[in-house]
Amino acid sequence: NTEYKELVNELEASLARAQNGADTDLVQLETQLRDAQQLHREEVRSAQQQMEEARSVSEKHQSRVIELEQTLQRMQEESAATEEILASLEAMNQDQTARLAETQAELAKAQESLAAAASPEVTQELSLLKQELATLEGALEQKSDAGDTAVQSLLARVRAVEDARHTLEKKAAAYQDDVTELEALVEELTDNNRRLAEQMGQGDGNSGELATRVAQLEAERAELVDANERYQAEAQQLEDEMLQVAELNQELEKEVSRTLEALRQLENANTGAPGQSEVLYMRERISGHESTIDQQTKLIKTQEERIVELELTVEAMHRQQIVTSPSRRPSKRGDDMINGLSKHKMMNNGSLSNIDVSPPPTPPPRVPPPATPVPTSSPPSPTPSRTPSPPPAAARANHEEEMRLRSQVKGLEDELRGHVALIETLEKSLTDAETLQRNMERNVEATRQQFEQQRIENQKMAEAMETMQRKMDEMRGMFEGERVKGAQLLEKNRALERQMLELKAKKSKLLCF
Repeated sequence: NTEYKELVNELEASLARAQNGADTDLVQLETQLRDAQQLHREEVRSAQQQMEEARSVSEKHQSRVIELEQTLQRMQEESAATEEILASLEAMNQDQTARLAETQAELAKAQESLAAAASPEVTQELSLLKQELATLEGALEQKSDAGDTAVQSLLARVRAVEDARHTLEKKAAAYQDDVTELEALVEELTDNNRRLAEQMGQGDGNSGELATRVAQLEAERAELVDANERYQAEAQQLEDEMLQVAELNQELEKEVSRTLEALRQLENANTGAPGQSEVLYMRERISGHESTIDQQTKLIKTQEERIVELELTVEAMHRQQIVTSPSRRPSKRGDDMINGLSKHKMMNNGSLSNIDVSPPPTPPPRVPPPATPVPTSSPPSPTPSRTPSPPPAAARANHEEEMRLRSQVKGLEDELRGHVALIETLEKSLTDAETLQRNMERNVEATRQQFEQQRIENQKMAEAMETMQRKMDEMRGMFEGERVKGAQLLEKNRALERQMLELKAKKSKLLCF
């Protein structure tokens, strides 16, 4: 009875460990699912933020391109204005040269006319005028040479500006190509974000499926709890029935002992033939009791052997599943079930070896007593107490008990199959969740690499734009310097014109004299 009670306790403990393992696996699966969903949401949020940053950088680049185009247009306008100024300066130089030639011709005529009517005062004034005119001509030639040099330098600078403008136009075209590539990359990132959102939707769908599976597992766990309670009640009932069978066996053994003792007393007291039939009857009763005890003992042994075979079969099935799928991680609940089954097997082997199946008591030898003279008045022999034979209802009860035990064993097999199926379902769900998490990690890593490449390209484009801005500032400074020099040259030409006018006025006065 103690061994059966320990066996039942071990089975209950194994089932409790299996339930605890299932609960632990379920909690771990839910935790991993929540962590995977949270990680996926954070990565999608980070990807969206990076997309917004990339869009803002692209908008800044586009605005910067527009500013550069406007600056280039202004530079072209300034270059056209400078060319107009140079053309006007050249025209003014030609006009001054023509005027100077006319003035020299008039001066020659005046000299000829003065030479015809020469006087000492006029000759002296004429020599002074010639000296002043020579001085003015030298200054005019120097200023003309300086103006030509300045014009040549200005033309060279204008050519350099034109070359720089063509270079800027080429760089602007290349920058426009880079902007087009950047827009293509932004569109590609937008498509990746859309695909990532679709994958997120699929992940949410998978999360819904996992939530449904978790609900199903919760329902199955509740069913397992109910089955455990029923199993505990049936185990308690089985233990009570085993105790009753053991008590019945003890009572039968006591009754057999009393019957044997009464038989010996009867054989010692009855030495005549008339008591032979009574002895045979008692021996038949004893044999019937012994056969009943043997049947009950065999029934108990058969049930225990059946339980041992069932445990061995379940253990072999579980090991075969582990061998056929070595990549799966065995759960803690499966290890507890294997340990529990091995302990049950050891206890069952010990219980089978420790069952004290006492052999049936040896009946006394059927040796006829020695013939003795029959007395005329023999004392009345004591009437032996007859034990009632076991009713046939006991056999039916034993058969029903055997059927009930078999149904319980079958129910245990079904529950064990359900546990194994639950383990496989949990492991499959965990594998699916890990696969989904790895896919999301790969997608996020690819998106991160694309964003890193985009950031590097944006940095390079920003550096190129800064370089172009510095060059444009330098060219603007050059234009300002050339404008100042052109203004100075124009002022000098105006001063030269004023001097020419003064010279013409003096010439007119001289002609009047």
